[in-house]
Amino acid sequence: MSLAVASFDAPWAASLAPDSEVELPAGTYAGPWKLAPGVHLTAGPGAILKSGAGADATLTLAGDGRVEGLTIEVPPGGYGVRIGGGKAVLVGVHLKAGRAAKAAIYVGHGEVTITRAQIEGLVDYGVLAEEAQRLTVSDTSLRGRRAGVAAVSSPTVIDGCTFVGPFSEAAISLIHSPEAHLARNVLSSVKTMGIKLINSTATLSRNRVTGGRADAQGLEGNSLYADNSHLTLASDQLGDPGTAAQGPIVMLLHSTARLDGVLIQGALQSLIYVADGSALTVSDSELRGAPVGLAVEEGSSASEAGFRFVSVTRHLMRLAQ
Repeated sequence: MSLAVASFDAPWAASLAPDSEVELPAGTYAGPWKLAPGVHLTAGPGAILKSGAGADATLTLAGDGRVEGLTIEVPPGGYGVRIGGGKAVLVGVHLKAGRAAKAAIYVGHGEVTITRAQIEGLVDYGVLAEEAQRLTVSDTSLRGRRAGVAAVSSPTVIDGCTFVGPFSEAAISLIHSPEAHLARNVLSSVKTMGIKLINSTATLSRNRVTGGRADAQGLEGNSLYADNSHLTLASDQLGDPGTAAQGPIVMLLHSTARLDGVLIQGALQSLIYVADGSALTVSDSELRGAPVGLAVEEGSSASEAGFRFVSVTRHLMRLAQ
């Protein structure tokens, strides 16, 4: 259904029948919109959906749906897109927040795929998912004051995305994620943390994380932080070359980790801190540019085996609890 003349307001959006296909021409339209299950909306270049006065969410998908190419204004204190159950796909959408907002995209319980999107402005979270069936984000540019992507109790795939901080929580924050795959992502100016894993299982591959900065006490600034988690890394690059303004690049607490072909560099003190019964195994990886390569607390397991050390004064430091 191609519509050249229509009001394109909230009543119009609510009137769309389930499984409708709509081509939206260029123009500026007043939200909020709530779409019936199965609606497929394709927006032409220059199609912009404004939030509308008092809107909690500019666009709500009540079930299965697909939205392509639409620019969406995120309302103050609210959400740009809110997705409940069902399967939803967002392709090439652009979300902007001119004033402080909760999240550009909120996912609750559904199975959601976001690809080739752009998220910018004053959102706390670029994408926030809680108990989603699955969250997949690919080839997307994300910003967020707290996190670019935050997922709780949600299987998560993040592939080929760009995150630009600073982030007060982490560029990527996963809590109670039963399965996460993070690949080919570039995280820069992360400040507090790059990737934060709590009670999660994750596979990382070919990610690049830079811009972690320690606070006044020399804490945080981690490229990777894991607590009570299980993770594998392959060909990732963590930390900045030629800088000494970070906390431990990798922090492991109550966790197990396997590194293969990983480069970790540029720390104020130690590159990797292993504590609280954590276990680290390594092959063909490199530690570069720090006073200490590995700091390992009593009761945790890690060794120099599998590492090359470049410009690291002390390879391994054992610490009492």
